[in-house]
Amino acid sequence: MNSDINEMNYFIQQVGLSAASFGVAAADVSAIGNALNSAFNYRCSPAAPLVPSAAPDLQAICINSDCPTATAGAVCGSYNKANNGEGRDPATASSTPGPQLSALAGQLASISSSVHGVSGAATAGGE
Repeated sequence: MNSDINEMNYFIQQVGLSAASFGVAAADVSAIGNALNSAFNYRCSPAAPLVPSAAPDLQAICINSDCPTATAGAVCGSYNKANNGEGRDPATASSTPGPQLSALAGQLASISSSVHGVSGAATAGGE
């Protein structure tokens, strides 16, 4: 991806707002935003694991020239090899389509019922 700083900051903001809308405490929303920012928002970041059991890997998503450059251990050459410079232009992906909303509605209603203690089936359009 050749995401720029504005796109990345918007994404991180939306994740935080989504978490807050589910009642996540402000301090935790801030911690989530900081973790996303430090993991993905610095171009040329050295390889790092996202979870302790994972192998270190290149994590930067914000690799456009307007993104801030990692100050400690920057490895721009590694990203250039992996991403052909600053990144690649979007291309058509070839994959099979995933499940459609109608196929997921029953599963989501079941999950919602078990999490929120709601009895009866919920519809895709509301309760």
